[in-house]
This record gives sequence, C-alpha cells and structure tokens, in this order.
Amino acid sequence: LVYIFSSLIFAIAHCFIGPGAMLYIFLGTFIISFIYITFNSIYPCILMHSLCNLVGGIIVPLIEERRLK
Repeated sequence: LVYIFSSLIFAIAHCFIGPGAMLYIFLGTFIISFIYITFNSIYPCILMHSLCNLVGGIIVPLIEERRLK
C-alpha cells in the first residue's frame, strides 16, 4: 500500500507533463518499487531507471528524427 501511495504522489508531482504521462510515471514508479521489493536491492532499480532514460531520452528522439525526414 505504501508503494502505491508513493507512486501516486510521485505521479501527481509530475502533473505538469500531462495526464497521460502521469499514468506512465505512476506505472513506472510502481514497477521500480516492485523490483526493489523483489530483489531487495537498489541496483536493479538504478538499471531499470537508466534503461528508461536511454529509451525515452535518446532512442525515441532518434527514431522520431529519422521518421520526420
């Protein structure tokens, strides 16, 4: 229950991005919390967050750039 509540607060704090993004942020935060519970370590969470940043910050913009050409 605590992980759901903290994921919800984190998503609400990012409301400036938009309601659709808030859903993804909530789910992503909840999944990372579940990974922490499962492995009892922060390192898999760091890896997951890094992969999300790689996809969202580098790979998706490269795909969009090529698609617009």
